[in-house]
Amino acid sequence: MSAENNPEFEIFKADENYNAKVIPIDDSDDKCRPMNTRCDFRSPDESMRKRKIIGLVVMNGLIYNKENNDWEQGKIYDPHNGKDWNATACFTKNGLLKVRSYWGFQLLGKRPFV
Repeated sequence: MSAENNPEFEIFKADENYNAKVIPIDDSDDKCRPMNTRCDFRSPDESMRKRKIIGLVVMNGLIYNKENNDWEQGKIYDPHNGKDWNATACFTKNGLLKVRSYWGFQLLGKRPFV
C-alpha cells in the first residue's frame, strides 16, 4: 500500500518516459468488491468503463529532469473521478515516490490517490 492506504503501482520505463500501472493489493477494505473485479466505471469514455483497474496505466509520459532530480511533464488518470491531470514526481527522504497532480499551474496542485 502507499503511505495513505491507496493502491500500489508498478513504475516502468517505455522509451524515454516513465509510466505507472496499478498492481494487485490487499483488498480487505471492501469484501464486497474484490480488487480483481473493480472496473474503471467512471471513465468519461463509455467503452472503457468495463476495463479492470488492475493493470490500468494511470500515469504516463513522465520525463526525468536531472537538474531538478524529479520527473516532469507527465499525465495521471484518476479512476476515482475519471479525470486526467498533469503530473510531477520525486522521491522523499524516506524513499517514497511523491506524485503531485495539477491542472494548469503546479502551484495549484493536489496529491492524487497515488
